[in-house]
Amino acid sequence: MDLMEKEPINKDNTVANFTNMKAEIRRGTATSLGIKVEEMLDSAEKKAAELGGAKKAMQGHAKNLLGIMAAVDDEVEKSIPDLETAKLIKSWLSKTVAATENLAGHLSNIEQQALGEAQGYRVVHDFIQKIVREIDSRQEELVKAIAEGRITLEEDGTPQMADSGPRPPGVRPGASIAQQRKQEEQAGKPKRGRKKD
Repeated sequence: MDLMEKEPINKDNTVANFTNMKAEIRRGTATSLGIKVEEMLDSAEKKAAELGGAKKAMQGHAKNLLGIMAAVDDEVEKSIPDLETAKLIKSWLSKTVAATENLAGHLSNIEQQALGEAQGYRVVHDFIQKIVREIDSRQEELVKAIAEGRITLEEDGTPQMADSGPRPPGVRPGASIAQQRKQEEQAGKPKRGRKKD
């Protein structure tokens, strides 16, 4: 399944109110870019295929012209018509063969350019898919951390660390000691700290 078509992560009921807007915006932007790059990749691959076909057609045409030149040689040897006319015919046939081979070479160069362009788009597309996978993975980790209680959601929906440990991107650090004491005071818990004599 292509990551560009994947739906955003569904959150369970415990985190239904939580929306990581930055991640969703990043994912949406990356997905939009990925879709555009896919279109450019398809276009470059189509162009390369068309040029490859045209190149093969010109190479086949050059072989046909060489066959005609061989037939002119056979006719000259059989009947020896007007030698000057035969030379003129062979001269022009040689020019058409050279022009056809040059066109086939030019088409080959353009085909290689289109293949290089397609490869560049493929690399960009793969990189964008990697970014989308990382965003999805981070969202899954965040949802898991919320479900485990390592991260809590503030009233405004922003995630905040509930314990110590590595802090995922986009998550605010836990409450400072001063903030914890203030919260305890508001909750009516006794103050922690040194006892005064």
